[in-house]
Amino acid sequence: MSFSPYNRKKPVIGIIVNPYSRKNLRTKCASVELFTVIGQGRVDVRTTSSLEDLDRVLIEFKEKNYEYIGISGGDGTIHNVISRLIQLYRPAPVPGILLLNDGTMNNIAVSIGLKGDSSQILRSFLHMVDTTFIPRMVTRDTLKIGEKYCFLFGFGMVANFLNECYSDGKKGFRKNISAIGKTVTETIGDVLNNLTLKKESELSVMRSMDATIHIDSQRIGFRKVLFVLAGTVEQVGMGFKTLYRADDMTSSFHCLINGMRPLDVVTQLSRFAAGSRVENNLNIDEVVSLLEVEIGEPFEFTMDGDMYLSDGSLTIETGLPMRFVLV
Repeated sequence: MSFSPYNRKKPVIGIIVNPYSRKNLRTKCASVELFTVIGQGRVDVRTTSSLEDLDRVLIEFKEKNYEYIGISGGDGTIHNVISRLIQLYRPAPVPGILLLNDGTMNNIAVSIGLKGDSSQILRSFLHMVDTTFIPRMVTRDTLKIGEKYCFLFGFGMVANFLNECYSDGKKGFRKNISAIGKTVTETIGDVLNNLTLKKESELSVMRSMDATIHIDSQRIGFRKVLFVLAGTVEQVGMGFKTLYRADDMTSSFHCLINGMRPLDVVTQLSRFAAGSRVENNLNIDEVVSLLEVEIGEPFEFTMDGDMYLSDGSLTIETGLPMRFVLV
């Protein structure tokens, strides 16, 4: 007698749909009906419009013992879902994660080699479950900051650039180009020596910070920092593969700490983008497991594209590994 590993009328995956992701806003969450049709009873699709909604749905998914969780949204949605999953499941492992490539930023999905649109990915996943029992998986470490988990972290120029991209509440290619234009303008101003210390403090992107930073308990040799970027995925946006060592070692992450002049960063931009090491005494490029930052005043930082405010100090360490489905 032949049989399928799962009853086709019984869901095998719970899917979280972020109604505020760019694609889902544009299509008015048409993916909810699409996923339901593709699933033929094997998917449990829910939209969550708040963190309270998310907690309620994830608790229900846990009670139903789903082995996989699908996420329809971008990096920020993934960051929030995984942070809550870890809290709900620990010390037990989190279910395997299926990313559905529905966000403005899909750096995590691109970094693990996931291709195709959400409908193709879901169809391939269900076919794999029906024919092989166990889908192919890839594991990536997370970064842990307080009680939240992510795959990309940054502050300084990194956070400032994102703030420019988000300045009117919209995201997309045009906003990215505008932010790049402001970055170049401020760099030219630096070259022309038109920036006094007072003016520098008013810059929106290329503003340096006075910080005391330790990596793996060792203090770095300079305090004036333009940006810090760290993560466990290579892609950081706009096709940049800056964190080229993100998957070099388990229980660690790639960390760049940069105190170079804005002009020097811009002239080396192609190397940063391509994932090539930039040799400079003011550019630390290491694989670490602990990053400690002391600035002494509030500052903004990003976790997977979402913005947060620190009270002046942060500890970033390697978090729990996550298993992602490959299709």
